[in-house]
Amino acid sequence: MATATRTHAHAHVEIGYVLDKRIAIVTGSDSCTLAADTVFIIPPRCVHHEAPGKGVARVLYAGLASVPERYITSQALLHASVAPSNIIKDLMFEMLAEKNEIRIHAERYMSSLAELLMIAAARACEKRAGVKPSAKEGDLMLRAADIADNRFRFPSFGVAELAGMLGLTARSLELAFRERSSFTPMSFIEHYRIRHAENMLRTDRTTIRTVSRACGFSSESYFIRRFKQLHGLTPRHYRKKYTAAVPDGNAANRND
Repeated sequence: MATATRTHAHAHVEIGYVLDKRIAIVTGSDSCTLAADTVFIIPPRCVHHEAPGKGVARVLYAGLASVPERYITSQALLHASVAPSNIIKDLMFEMLAEKNEIRIHAERYMSSLAELLMIAAARACEKRAGVKPSAKEGDLMLRAADIADNRFRFPSFGVAELAGMLGLTARSLELAFRERSSFTPMSFIEHYRIRHAENMLRTDRTTIRTVSRACGFSSESYFIRRFKQLHGLTPRHYRKKYTAAVPDGNAANRND
């Protein structure tokens, strides 16, 4: 992760990029207001004394003063010196701890944890004992994540295109995912579509149909059905739950 640093209200601020996502890390202050395009939220338990950095830090969601701060590690989780097995264990513990918490932004936090877990698992596979991944395969999951994050909005984007952009056949991609993650290539792509839909439902006033199209779903009914399978709520009820918890949030559209 390439970073740039500066001082902000007696705090040490690091701006960096992970999978082309801009993040801000704040250390040295108990309270700091910072506008940043924060994407990755790293859990408080992922603090390792052998890792570089200043230990526990705080990060804020971009431009959302009402969103509570979250503790994160400065660069520990994403640094190569931290054992992947420890990262995975800590992420799992954090997800279990958060499972029964009722917080306004719990879903968003859990989504970030799930994405971090996926990346940590991919890195663990790359470092398995006695196996040195080839240049083509070593960062397969990370490259797949980067492609999916940029292409999920297109309804035509699917397994065949993802495989082609990675230089693999669809069958080879299926086998590679089976070895490296709990996702199938299709569920991997849907993960990005659903995650973006969650954000839109929490922050936009657009119709459910518009949300489904913006997230790459060609069928609104399939989007609603798939969303309910994953969340136990329809998109409308998911939005209603969120806006009820945040009185000044966007009004929900009720057309599904």
